[in-house]
Amino acid sequence: MAVDLEELIGSKPFIGFNWSNGSLTAVSVNFDDIPQDKSLSEISDLAELSIEKQFNQVPNKIVISFTITPSD
Repeated sequence: MAVDLEELIGSKPFIGFNWSNGSLTAVSVNFDDIPQDKSLSEISDLAELSIEKQFNQVPNKIVISFTITPSD
C-alpha cells in the first residue's frame, strides 16, 4: 500500500494498522513531508481508496499525518 500511495501522491508514507475481531479499526498514514502536488482532500481520498483496495474494507478511522522539520 505504501508503494501504491507513493506512485499516486509522490511521497512514500509509513503505514500502521490495527485489527479487532477481524475488523479493521484504524489505519495511520504518516508522510515524511507534506506532498506538494496534491491537496489534503486529494491525499485523503487517495489514501481511503488505497486502504479499501488493500484491506478489502474501510476502517473505523484513518489518521493522516505529516512530519515537519523545523528550520534553524
